[in-house]
Amino acid sequence: DDSAPAPPREYDIEIIIFEYVNGVRGGSEDWDYIDTGRAAAAAENASTLPFEDGDLDEVSEQAQTDESIPDATIISFERLPKETYRLSDQYQRLRGSRDYRPIVHAAWRQPVLPPDRETTFQLSSVAAGTPASLGGDVSVYVSRFLHLTLDLSLAKDRSGTNSVVYTLNARRKMRSAELHFFDHPRFGALALISKVEVEVESGE
Repeated sequence: DDSAPAPPREYDIEIIIFEYVNGVRGGSEDWDYIDTGRAAAAAENASTLPFEDGDLDEVSEQAQTDESIPDATIISFERLPKETYRLSDQYQRLRGSRDYRPIVHAAWRQPVLPPDRETTFQLSSVAAGTPASLGGDVSVYVSRFLHLTLDLSLAKDRSGTNSVVYTLNARRKMRSAELHFFDHPRFGALALISKVEVEVESGE
């Protein structure tokens, strides 16, 4: 059999990181809806519960085939142009709010592999223009579901004192095209992972 193994499936990952203007969590935004053709279940508690069988999509099926991916596969990312962003409306809502201040809005495309091949990128690598006060990593893998980990830190200067660093560390089980809200008393994030649809060429 001369057929080459199928390449790993690619996903678009988009995140918005924002801080609370008054230094603490405020406002009452409802992030539960995003126009991706699927209702988004963004409630923090619901995202940690097992999904019903009917909620599974191609993620679980594809995860079973990744053993054929060569270990030498180099995982890289491609930053996406802003006109392709799916969270532009949410970003504008944050900009127009008195309670939130967006810090970073970025999107990139990358292959996603099983847990033993989990990929981690520095935030400053995938998000152009990341300020020096914001750092950390973004990791993703796929098993039965997509799993996204944010390991972020935000440094804030206190008037008359040294700076203080706040951290947001969270791992979330997700489905394709599902919006998630990562919360912290000082800053937060919105994240969306979308499967890249592959066009199938029809034979004659």
